[in-house]
Amino acid sequence: TASSVRVIGSMRGVAFLQGDTDEVLAAIAAASTAVVSTTVSEKGYRRTADGSLDRDDADVARDLAAARAELTGPASATEAPARTPVGAIVRGLARRFAADAGPLSVVCCDNMTDNGRVLAGLVHEGIDALGPHAERLRAWVEESVRFPSTMVDRITPATTPAHHAQARTLLGLRDEGLVVAEPFSQWVLEDDFAGPRPRWELAGATMTDDVAPWERAKLRLLNGAHSAIAYLGALRGFETIDEAVADPEIAGLVREMMTEDVVPTLTAPHGVDLAAYGEQILERFANPATGYTTLQVAGDGSQKLPIRVLGTVADRLAAGVVPAAATRAVAAWIVFVARGRDALGRELPLDDPLAPQLRSVAAGGPEHGLVDRMLELREVFAPALREHDGFRAALRTDVAELLSLAAVS
Repeated sequence: TASSVRVIGSMRGVAFLQGDTDEVLAAIAAASTAVVSTTVSEKGYRRTADGSLDRDDADVARDLAAARAELTGPASATEAPARTPVGAIVRGLARRFAADAGPLSVVCCDNMTDNGRVLAGLVHEGIDALGPHAERLRAWVEESVRFPSTMVDRITPATTPAHHAQARTLLGLRDEGLVVAEPFSQWVLEDDFAGPRPRWELAGATMTDDVAPWERAKLRLLNGAHSAIAYLGALRGFETIDEAVADPEIAGLVREMMTEDVVPTLTAPHGVDLAAYGEQILERFANPATGYTTLQVAGDGSQKLPIRVLGTVADRLAAGVVPAAATRAVAAWIVFVARGRDALGRELPLDDPLAPQLRSVAAGGPEHGLVDRMLELREVFAPALREHDGFRAALRTDVAELLSLAAVS
């Protein structure tokens, strides 16, 4: 597969949030800044199981304490490093309000349903936690700050030393900010901005009044398939996504999940052929140059699965159908958590915010007990799934089969 490099001329500077807090907050507050965007992964927003801001999180608490101190006076508070994206945005907005620097649009680009509304809610919760002295800030944010929702579709694996070496050969210099991505890209934005914005549509972005159909299709088809391939592939010993999707059984199951389970839950965006989009996704996953590992995609399952797969399951159950392929994907996650090893006996690290709890719940007991215990994880499974006998039975069967297939050879 051919590779190429391109220097991004619009990238003019880099600042690390914790080490360069004042620079980051000053940029948010600057009158010359019209748009702030966030891409930090689902878990980066520090939410509780019900989706609200986790004010008990130590880093969130520190950020809110610093924002409260800045609002009430001590200049020394500005020296406190920002530790979370939401905390940084709250502090930056407070500075912008104090400087009367004008309206701002905050554009979330993470894989969360209705991501703009989610981020807006978290920011407002953070401001509410600052107390009565933040009333004027709260009113200004409601009037002058917008949080448009977006959908971003591009495979961007973690940059490795091999990627750095390859880019240096192609470019003739070392790029410390190297980002690796596939050729395909799609960006859909809700056209709801507080002030001026770049004319992104001239570069191929889609501006729309309703991102939801695009977002739902991408999360359930691409991201859902990605997670299914990751768990099924990791259990079989495949190290990369392209290796896993080359397995006919895995590819067949994922294709079935997309066509039989996911597509019936979607409304196609204007001009989009969902069946063709699904086939295109499998072709993109088969690209070995991206180097996406199954373990990388398998991380943070407790955060990703409800958005990527369980929404499909819930919708199909509500329609009177137990979705066979999607249920198999959920079973693969459960076995991934419970076994901790692949079919070759190699360790499968559990990189998840709920890792200790997941390991504890999954430990011990027969297959049926494992499913029952996992379904009680309220942070992952909604009542409609926990209480559905057909889904529970299908999940028990799939988990038992996958446990036997994952036995060390």
